[in-house]
Amino acid sequence: MPPRPVLQAIILADHVYEDLHSGKKVIAGTFCEMAAVSFPSKYNRGAFLFLSLTEFQGKLPITIEYVDLVHNETLLEFGDIIAFANTPLETCELVVELPELPLPRPGTYAFEVYLYDVPLGSFRFMVSIGQEPE
Repeated sequence: MPPRPVLQAIILADHVYEDLHSGKKVIAGTFCEMAAVSFPSKYNRGAFLFLSLTEFQGKLPITIEYVDLVHNETLLEFGDIIAFANTPLETCELVVELPELPLPRPGTYAFEVYLYDVPLGSFRFMVSIGQEPE
């Protein structure tokens, strides 16, 4: 197995834009909570994950699992994500558009990032009963 990359950031946001001139990413509307008026529900407002990885070279297959942490249940899996860097000193920025997310119940959820079956990091967030912010 290749050396384990360093996961520098996982950010959940409403949008991630790329400036056409500079190539820089603009991350807009970050959040770490979701709400629904009743359960089960779905989060279908659209969202993105921004990932930043470094200290690897070449192509690496990244997998992201969307997990209900209270019930230790994987609800969705996103595979076929390829991270690429020419040298270990480069930073690879990935933007993943998320599909509709099932919200079976209030609780703690996470996006867990893996290289093969090795965990690289996770982003935890809460889902509660209430009105979704505008």
